[in-house]
Amino acid sequence: MKQLSDSYQANGLLSPPIQKYFTSVGRELGKIMLNMNHNVKRSLARLGGIAPVATTRSLRRAADLIDTARWLREHSMLPFKASFPRRESIFNVIADATRERQVLYLEFGVFEGYSMRYWSKALKNPRSILHGFDSFEGLPETWKEDHPRGRFAKGGAPPQIPDTRVTFFKGWFGETLANYTLPPMKN
Repeated sequence: MKQLSDSYQANGLLSPPIQKYFTSVGRELGKIMLNMNHNVKRSLARLGGIAPVATTRSLRRAADLIDTARWLREHSMLPFKASFPRRESIFNVIADATRERQVLYLEFGVFEGYSMRYWSKALKNPRSILHGFDSFEGLPETWKEDHPRGRFAKGGAPPQIPDTRVTFFKGWFGETLANYTLPPMKN
């Protein structure tokens, strides 16, 4: 495992925190990474049986980042040796490629509006449309151990964002999306 992580570190593919993370996960993850032809499901189940909850949360977040980076690469938005220490870093890569274009931005789960504010400022085209979907009453049920029912509640009130391109659709996804129609985009 150390040899693999040293090789990736030398090639600039793993940052020191990621290298430390891989080292801390241990041999089971190393076996999975080095030889994907073995029974991956059995190894993952064994790892899941001994790994702390924080480790599985971190693995989920890492998998999400991998999926996002793959999408960015497939859409020619990702430099090969990109690193995203914060979500704003990845937002900036996408914003640089779309800033002046007419964009339909859909956000599912707005909470306090941090991401919506970012995109409202980043997207410069006045014909861009930003739609946020949220109940503003929190999660309707426990999603994960660290995301219990009611988490992200804002008392039913959407955030105030002074941009006429931003519209919030208040309610549960099953209700609001059933009646939602994509707005026409003008060229």
